This record gives sequence, structure tokens and C-alpha cells, in this order.
Amino acid sequence: MRDMYQRTLQGEDKTNNHAEAANRRLRGQLLQPTIWNFIHALKRVRKGRVEYFENLSAGHEPQPKLLKCRKADERILKIVSEYGS
Repeated sequence: MRDMYQRTLQGEDKTNNHAEAANRRLRGQLLQPTIWNFIHALKRVRKGRVEYFENLSAGHEPQPKLLKCRKADERILKIVSEYGS
């Protein structure tokens, strides 16, 4: 696996973006923190991920990144590109 510097320059995803997104999805589903609500929230998130990957497997394009995420990626790329100069 390449280092984060190279991944950023190549426009690849950052390693923790997917984990952070999963955490946000789960928090959004979990309104009251009981074990049963947690289990149901995990099932809802899993169902959404299965549908997402089925769509990708069927050849559909993934949804575009949010504008704020694209702008953050641009800022990070600019900083990393200027590193060492």
C-alpha cells in the first residue's frame, strides 16, 4: 500500500474516510442507545451498504461526493502538492 502522501497526490481516498462515513451513518440511525436499537441500526446500515454495492456491481456510477468534501479534497491536494517547495 502506498503512503498517504502518494495516495493524496493520486486523488485516491484517504484511509479513514470510509470508516468515518460508516460511523456517521450509524450515529444517524441510532436515536436511543439501547442494545436493540443498536442491532436494528446496524441492520439498516448493512442493508443500505448491500444495496449500494449491488448498484455498483450492476454498473451504476456511485453518487458524487458532497461539494464540501470535494472542496476539502482540493485544499488537501493543494497543501500536499506544495509540500517541500
